[in-house]
Amino acid sequence: MNRIAIKNLMSRSIVITIITVFIGNYYAIGQEQLSRKQQADKLFERYEYYNASRLYLILADKKNPDVKILKQLATCYRMMNEYDNAAIWYAKIIENPKSEPLDHFYYGEVLQRNQKFEEAKEQYTIYGVKSGKPQAAAIKMVSCDSAAVWIKNPTALKIKNAQGLNSKYSDWGASFYGNEGIVFTSDRTAEAGEDNKDVYAWTGNSWLKLYLASLKENVEKELPVVTKQNFPSKVDYHVAPLVLSPTGDTAYVTIATRTPARQLPIDKSTGKKSRERLYTRRLEIMIAVKKDGNWQDIKPFAYNNVKEFSVGHAAISKDGSVMYFTSDMPGGLGKTDIWYCLKQTDGSWGAPANCGPQINSTEEEAFPTIAGDGDLYYSSKGKVGMGGYDIYTSKGSGAKWTTSVNLKYPANSTSDDFYYVSLDGKSGYLSSNRQGGAGDDDIYSFNQEIVQQIILALQGTVADTKTKSPLDSVLVILKDAQGVAISQKVTGADGNFFFGLEKDQTYNVEFSRPHYSSATIPVSTKGITKSDTLNIQAFLKKEIFIPGKTYVLKNIYYDFDKSNIRPDAAKELDKLIAILKENREIHIELGSHTDSRGNAQYNQWLSQKRANSAVQYMLDRGVERNRITARGYGETMLLNKCADGVKCTEAEHQLNRRTEFKNLK
Repeated sequence: MNRIAIKNLMSRSIVITIITVFIGNYYAIGQEQLSRKQQADKLFERYEYYNASRLYLILADKKNPDVKILKQLATCYRMMNEYDNAAIWYAKIIENPKSEPLDHFYYGEVLQRNQKFEEAKEQYTIYGVKSGKPQAAAIKMVSCDSAAVWIKNPTALKIKNAQGLNSKYSDWGASFYGNEGIVFTSDRTAEAGEDNKDVYAWTGNSWLKLYLASLKENVEKELPVVTKQNFPSKVDYHVAPLVLSPTGDTAYVTIATRTPARQLPIDKSTGKKSRERLYTRRLEIMIAVKKDGNWQDIKPFAYNNVKEFSVGHAAISKDGSVMYFTSDMPGGLGKTDIWYCLKQTDGSWGAPANCGPQINSTEEEAFPTIAGDGDLYYSSKGKVGMGGYDIYTSKGSGAKWTTSVNLKYPANSTSDDFYYVSLDGKSGYLSSNRQGGAGDDDIYSFNQEIVQQIILALQGTVADTKTKSPLDSVLVILKDAQGVAISQKVTGADGNFFFGLEKDQTYNVEFSRPHYSSATIPVSTKGITKSDTLNIQAFLKKEIFIPGKTYVLKNIYYDFDKSNIRPDAAKELDKLIAILKENREIHIELGSHTDSRGNAQYNQWLSQKRANSAVQYMLDRGVERNRITARGYGETMLLNKCADGVKCTEAEHQLNRRTEFKNLK
């Protein structure tokens, strides 16, 4: 992908930046003296994925290659959006004992992009278990289910590849250039046969530039807006995208900063020998005014801050009074957010404010546009969708918005879908790097209205069953009648959530929170003939014992070489019996341990006998047999140094003669 994404300029890394290398005056160690792996690693550190992948591929095509090399190569292909190649190498990585949870996550992503949903869900499941992040994995699996169903049941939207605008390179960000035609961005070579020396090493292609095409989609020329003539600098970098003011006389353009390298903070230095330093060229918005048919008086947006964060992807409201944009500035809800500024009476822009949780998530939001009907369209990676960036729409302004609606398939795909523009809300253009295009990113035209009007709303609260206090951090997922997730929210301190609903539908609302029981509440809008708000309240019960965790029963000890239940132990077992009777969903394993004295085989037999005695004590007092299992561990899990031959006190030995239980739920 070769667009100015808020994650980065050309791909989907975490920052919307260009990472640039500054080389000192000399090399103490010449480049020719570096090994192939050292050269590849240096290129990788510079984010020169195109060049690095060529070297890693040679290193990987050997017997028993280092798994780190495989990871670097897979990352290169993933960052260049070559998902078929990335999948090949991730498949090899996860078979290696040195693979990590994140490898399964990335493998799941590339499988999902290739529409191999069941295989992707398997990898997400493994990631959730190994990383301890089951909720993050659950959202990704739900997106696989959504994608599979939506592809089988497409909306009425009709899209087609805008062949006249596209090339074998990356073409995206089409918008209407007044009555003159269509402006879009591309990293194609400016002129056929031109020897372009300005190459972006991330992709191996040229810098992004703006191009003008007719309304019949015939590309006419490169559009000079920010150039060396009207905005002098030693080096050109990316320019794109562009949006016009409602009057058409002002252009808001996203560029990679031309600030001299010496004025940018150094991110990383590779050491004294090479004197190679990495610094970041972030995004900024430039504002140009059209005079005598030319773009002039280019000035920076007041809130650019190229030393600390990026600002890009401007969108202007229909009346010109609000600017929306993407940024990773401090104070956001996620990695990148949609922000807005209000135009002041003197023509300046007021301080940025966040568009809020209806629009933004804990992940990435980017590419805002305002359609002719005033609705906001943008892309997100943090909501239930199909994979990659999905396009969403919402009604409102500033920080007040309706619940965002996913445009589903075919507006969205399992790849990145973004930059949705429309004059009438029914037709226009969107960008995507989905399979079947002419190049990396392609521009697609669309027509017909696809978003159903939301006439109903669902609001609710989640609380603790016992305390009745609101619960934060609860994952709330709205699913349709087929079990496909439509939207998801995470409750704040007030425990509240809100969804938009459609008429004549049935839903299930699922609630989950770590260390709490889950819950599902059915909701139906059938038979409701007018706008209304439905209210529900969910109560989640706190789990007494975390599944899989082992707990020591205090004061349950055994006399040496004995298995009978002592009176002090009986009191503690009675407490556990009471908990089990109150919480019927808990199933446990009761484990018994001995000290190291005596024969190991005998100790194993003794511990099993002790566990059996404790379990029988509980069964005799009403605990169901299928809810409790006895297990003897002998001397295999000592808590202290008191192994065979080590002199210890009686108290130290007794510490090892213990009973534990583990929640098997």
